[in-house]
Amino acid sequence: MRRIAPLCILTISLVLSGAVAAVRPEVSDEPSGYELSGQVSVPTGMRPAGIAVLVVDSGLYTTTDAEGSFGLPPLPSGPYDLLLLREDLRDKTVSVEVEQEDLHLVIAMEPAALLTGHLLLENPADPLQGSTVTFADRSTQTDEEGWYLLDLGQNEPSTVRFEREGYLAAEVTLAVRGMDRLDVELQAAGEHRLTGTVGDGLEPVLGAQVLFQGSEASEPREQQTDEGGRFQFERCPPGSYRLVVTAPGFERVVVDPLALFSDLDLKVILTSVVLSELPSCTTSGRISLRTSRQRTTWLLLSIGLLAGLCRRRRVENMD
Repeated sequence: MRRIAPLCILTISLVLSGAVAAVRPEVSDEPSGYELSGQVSVPTGMRPAGIAVLVVDSGLYTTTDAEGSFGLPPLPSGPYDLLLLREDLRDKTVSVEVEQEDLHLVIAMEPAALLTGHLLLENPADPLQGSTVTFADRSTQTDEEGWYLLDLGQNEPSTVRFEREGYLAAEVTLAVRGMDRLDVELQAAGEHRLTGTVGDGLEPVLGAQVLFQGSEASEPREQQTDEGGRFQFERCPPGSYRLVVTAPGFERVVVDPLALFSDLDLKVILTSVVLSELPSCTTSGRISLRTSRQRTTWLLLSIGLLAGLCRRRRVENMD
């Protein structure tokens, strides 16, 4: 028995040491991830800072510093897609393969060609929304405030067309590098007719002088009203005008500005010069005298009252 005991002890020790070796974890020399860094270059005159670098479908992102450098948290081995974004640069996607070592990228980005601006219409009454801005096969429409944004897709000189129904189309050729602003005003298309009637409230006024003028540099156009008090001006370009109506015995009427962006028919009522100088007569309410017939009646009544007062005083003096 004494000879067997050491052998048993040795056997048990070997079994226990094997069990310990079986549960001991293996130590790997491979790190938990690899660094992915890079340097982004941009065209001369553009700053390299502030470019967003996103790892697609991972939630990881960073931005470039003042020198255009960036670094991402350690990544496991495998394929990745990086998306680089900034408003004035074209979006860029870079596919990389991380293979058990740190990776440094050199990426060049091109300027975007974004054109934005405010599209105005000559007639302020027309809605701003819905005008079309087009370059090649790219187009957009203005919003309710007249703003637009169009990606031209190239930095070479491009001809951009601005269109709106009822207005003359405009074309502008320019080279856009990054994001540029261009404001455009469209001129109304076609020619229009201005007609009107001049009267005193009861009947038309014959021979009233009608002066019609556009900009200060344009020649004024004049007419006299016919027996029906009518006047008419043909072939008037759209725009803002000034209309002056004068007639003997009446106050001058001025309409300024007169917006003419479609055919227009006016009714002009003149007020007598004599009538405008007379006070209003008040009984139960105010009575405004605005016609030649009322003016004549007022004058006759006034003369009759004055004559009656004179006769009464003369009789009183005789008594």
